[in-house]
Amino acid sequence: MCFLKPLVIIAISFAVISILLAVFGVAVFQYALNDMLD
Repeated sequence: MCFLKPLVIIAISFAVISILLAVFGVAVFQYALNDMLD
């Protein structure tokens, strides 16, 4: 049980980072798309 906790923490932090990267990527993509359309 002791070695399982760090893995859970790493998995959660990895999920949070990937979600933040996805949101950031979509925001940048929409900004670039609007810039091209104008």
